[in-house]
Amino acid sequence: MINVHSISFILSLIVMLMCFRAYILFKRITTLFSGVGLIFLSLAHLSFYFGLDNRADGHLFIILLRVIGFSLVFIGIYRATLMLRKTDSAS
Repeated sequence: MINVHSISFILSLIVMLMCFRAYILFKRITTLFSGVGLIFLSLAHLSFYFGLDNRADGHLFIILLRVIGFSLVFIGIYRATLMLRKTDSAS
């Protein structure tokens, strides 16, 4: 059965693969931050399939995965914008 978690998991996997491909092509650590953050977010989505959301400590685990994932994604976005500003000001 397709639900919101499976669609979100598939989309995050696609974006994660794009981040790793960008890291291989451009050798910039900023794309790696976003890719690793998306791994944590994908693990948070997978934990719903394993039934961790029904346990008390499972909720804390899911929240921890999401906080780490979003933090890494936003660090990657922030570093990418700083990198773009440097290249714009240099040219």
